[in-house]
Amino acid sequence: MIQAAKRLDDAQRQPDDKDGLLAAARLNWKLWTIIQADVLDDESLLPLDVRQNLLNLSNFIDKHTIGFITEPDAQKIPTLIEINKNIAAGLFDSLRLKPEAVPETEQSGAQPAAIPTNEKISTSA
Repeated sequence: MIQAAKRLDDAQRQPDDKDGLLAAARLNWKLWTIIQADVLDDESLLPLDVRQNLLNLSNFIDKHTIGFITEPDAQKIPTLIEINKNIAAGLFDSLRLKPEAVPETEQSGAQPAAIPTNEKISTSA
């Protein structure tokens, strides 16, 4: 996330370099495509609400990126940068949890329970 945000930020600083802008946007899009695939995987260990939120965000990234690729404009990049930075900050914060805040199964090394298969993620935009 941070690397993609940095690439987008670097590209934004050179708005006349359309190839650089497009390359950074495509790299970010690939990252979010991987995230989409992960949250849609029935074996994902993420809670359903987190998966749904990430999928909704991924759908927004798709639409925003397609709009950007159609009409490259450095003014559209900050939205993508902020999303990546905010998600990365949340991930870093989750790594700072004290051991007592981590569920018992994670402390013992046991595998967390999978999401029940009757709970499905909505793919509608």
